[in-house]
Amino acid sequence: MKNNKTLATAVAITLLGSTLCHAESRVDKIKRQFTTIDLDKSGAITLEEFTFGSKTPDAAGGQFAKIDTDQDGVIIFEEFLASKQNKAPRKQPPAAE
Repeated sequence: MKNNKTLATAVAITLLGSTLCHAESRVDKIKRQFTTIDLDKSGAITLEEFTFGSKTPDAAGGQFAKIDTDQDGVIIFEEFLASKQNKAPRKQPPAAE
């Protein structure tokens, strides 16, 4: 019985590990997309960069506005990642002064 329990645990850990690796590789892929669009490597995508990298430049402004959830004029990685995962980005707490 102990061997069956050990085997079941090993299988569960293997499956969980596989799932986590898959999730990490998806985030890595999205990070590569982000850095490709971020032409000046500032860590944020401007409307101009987004339009330049867009397959549909005419619709880029509307898409940009949807992704730029805090409407500060740039898309940071968290916003970009959330848009790719269809989730709203976490609100950042105000900076301590």
